[in-house]
Amino acid sequence: MLTRVKSALVSTVTSSRSTLISLTDGSFFARFFGTASASGAIVSTDSALRVATVWRCINLIAGAIATLPINVYQDDPDGSGRVIASNHPLQFLLHSEPNNEQTAVEFFEFILLSLLLAGNAYVWKQYNSGVGGSRRILNLIPLVPIRVSVNRQNDNSLRYDYVDFNGNVYRGLSKDDILHIKGPSLDGFLGLSPLSYAREVIGTTIAANSAGSTVFKNGLKASGVLQSDQILTPKQREDLRNSMQTFGANAGGVITLEAGFKYQQITMSPADAQLLETQKFNVEEICRWFGVPPHMVGSTSNSTSWGSGLEQQTLGFLTYCLRPWIARIEDAIKRSCFSDAEKARGLYAEFSVEGLLRTDSAARASYYSSMTQNGIYTRDEVRRLENMPPKGGNAEVLTVQSALMPLDKLGEAAQSAPSKVEQTDPVAETRKV
Repeated sequence: MLTRVKSALVSTVTSSRSTLISLTDGSFFARFFGTASASGAIVSTDSALRVATVWRCINLIAGAIATLPINVYQDDPDGSGRVIASNHPLQFLLHSEPNNEQTAVEFFEFILLSLLLAGNAYVWKQYNSGVGGSRRILNLIPLVPIRVSVNRQNDNSLRYDYVDFNGNVYRGLSKDDILHIKGPSLDGFLGLSPLSYAREVIGTTIAANSAGSTVFKNGLKASGVLQSDQILTPKQREDLRNSMQTFGANAGGVITLEAGFKYQQITMSPADAQLLETQKFNVEEICRWFGVPPHMVGSTSNSTSWGSGLEQQTLGFLTYCLRPWIARIEDAIKRSCFSDAEKARGLYAEFSVEGLLRTDSAARASYYSSMTQNGIYTRDEVRRLENMPPKGGNAEVLTVQSALMPLDKLGEAAQSAPSKVEQTDPVAETRKV
């Protein structure tokens, strides 16, 4: 077992200069094993994910974005609209199956987890042979961030070194080989690790959870106090301590006290130790770090569960939390996965945020109604979004709310000649009466 661990460490810590990282290299081992916080708790990826709020925040963001449909689009040259580039190789890779082992949901979930935990996501773009100028991406392989090192070269380009799980080292991978998606950055080429910056609050939460477990393990009771006006010898104190420990290990029995001893029990509740308040504060703090409204992780103590307040918070989550991550991924794919010629032709990948409405039938119906009645969607386009077959005919025609008539028919009634008004003779009409 020790041999396997040693082998794994040796293969993992191989540097870009074919030398082993020193045992005193704190930066590597901080990433590998985690670092201690001021509370004394070690904060690593594994320990952070054991905190319920961290787990929920990360999975909420990753799951929401990963389940959104993504397509490759091409703008029409005349600017009249866009179409899905169904024949482009990336359409199948991004929308359905990036590689032989992952679905699109699993792939993008891994990407988001890498960004939210490490601040960087790396994807290896594997190409075909490119014979006859037909070079294209065949697979998108996500890489574990801790196994990737990034180095800036003298020509200002970036080179990526990767160590796989078998210990094979791949050096000098360029931006043509690696899709690098970065989180917020201070140096322009590496994203900041959220875990590193949120280490203290996560460490405090881990320490508070550990302290709470210890308190509950002891039945919310601290050690009691024995009161006596006698002075005991060291031997008597030791005998008394052993007797009390034996009694404590067999809770529920009856204790016998001699020589005027009185036992005073000391109780301590989680509220007295402020554990509940500390944990509640830490939930909100962790939510702030990840931009998630507290009610979405089950913390509704300071807000009502009804009304528009939570609706606005949810809307803010979609706008201010999810949208920036979506834009980062879309822009990175466009920059790295499309050639200059394809970009010039108007090719790009985009998530369909309307997918967030799929579980809300009322909101989806209202959205479709507004889009069709204002001439933006046709009824067949709505049917396609609902995975229903098109009807054809007038269902493919844009209509507006005024009379639900085709757009190209608007104004015809007003421009048509006015109907003739029959002229009558007032005198003749009088004589008829």
